[in-house]
Amino acid sequence: MSDVIGPPFSARSKVHEYGGGQFAASDGRVCFVNDEDQDLYLAGAAAPVRITKTPDTRFADLAFDPAHPRLYSVTERHRPSAPPQNAIAAVGLEGESQGRTEMLLAGRDFYASPRPSPDGSRLAWLAWDLPAMPWEAAELWVGQIAENGAIIEAVRIAGGPEGGAFQPEWAEDGALYFAAPNGDWGNLHVWRDGVVQPVARLEAEFARPLWSLGMSSYAVLESGRLIAACWRDGRSEFGIADEKTGTWTPLTSGFTRIDDLTAGPEFVAINGSDDEAPGRVHLIARDASAFQPASQEETPVLAAGDVSHARILAFQSGESEAWVLFYPPASERFAGPNGSLPPLIVSAHGGPTGMARRGFALDRQYWTTRGFAFLDVDYRGSSGYGLTFQRAL
Repeated sequence: MSDVIGPPFSARSKVHEYGGGQFAASDGRVCFVNDEDQDLYLAGAAAPVRITKTPDTRFADLAFDPAHPRLYSVTERHRPSAPPQNAIAAVGLEGESQGRTEMLLAGRDFYASPRPSPDGSRLAWLAWDLPAMPWEAAELWVGQIAENGAIIEAVRIAGGPEGGAFQPEWAEDGALYFAAPNGDWGNLHVWRDGVVQPVARLEAEFARPLWSLGMSSYAVLESGRLIAACWRDGRSEFGIADEKTGTWTPLTSGFTRIDDLTAGPEFVAINGSDDEAPGRVHLIARDASAFQPASQEETPVLAAGDVSHARILAFQSGESEAWVLFYPPASERFAGPNGSLPPLIVSAHGGPTGMARRGFALDRQYWTTRGFAFLDVDYRGSSGYGLTFQRAL
């Protein structure tokens, strides 16, 4: 493994200020948003080359066009005395069109996830308007890509006031997968031959609040078979969703937290962590037969006896239950006085649609190794417990 970009470059997008999707890779090329100037750069075997010079425009959620030498991007144009203008644009990558930005979709308050089909004939995307947030009302659209590159014959596939769609991804046979509400839960769905069907029905959450662009909870292994991570009752679960059988098969991974995953030709890359080590990228064989870290194992930050492990506890909150992650003090060398209780730090995550996530975190372990107990609260409004709970705040 080696760095594709190095100093003075840093890949980071500032679209919506939260950014996300700041790079895309295809056939040995990487296009990325450079933090300092927010322009696009193209890297590969040679040093990065700047392809845009647009000080009033930011780029994010990048995707290569498989049929044309261009890149799809969410853009955010900043204008004097007016709100920023969001759009989906195509940016030329070669010849005279290199760096030329052509607006393809505009008029909605926000856009996300421009994803071309494998044959380059169609584009999927998300769009929503104020005052709604994406998890409340993001709509999934698909349009045909005309010969001149314009988007035509757009149709809405899912999402809207009944609940937002999340993460459209194409399969090689033209099926389109995404997460969307199925009753009280954000489940995986497929749009095939003009019909939307659930891939597997679970009381678990695959859709995530889209605070930053480019988030992912699943990857397509092959048409009809997805590798995915979901949340239920404060726990992260990892497994295979099978469209043909409608089943969900959990996999033993050791992860207590999975943030993102993507599939490549040989491996699935997962950003995951357990309770004893910080998050890192792991590579998983596409048949899910073997796990390996993408980089050399690091020396443990803490001794095993100094690591506090979360206990998931439920409590009554109004007319419903809510949950907490409780981390007791932990130390191999020290113990509190007999019969005494430790001081308790109570933490409430942001959002409010965030969640108290498991996984190793030094900001918690700092306190638990020093005799404090730590309580991470999933109050009403948190995600990962169903839409009713998320909307209860």
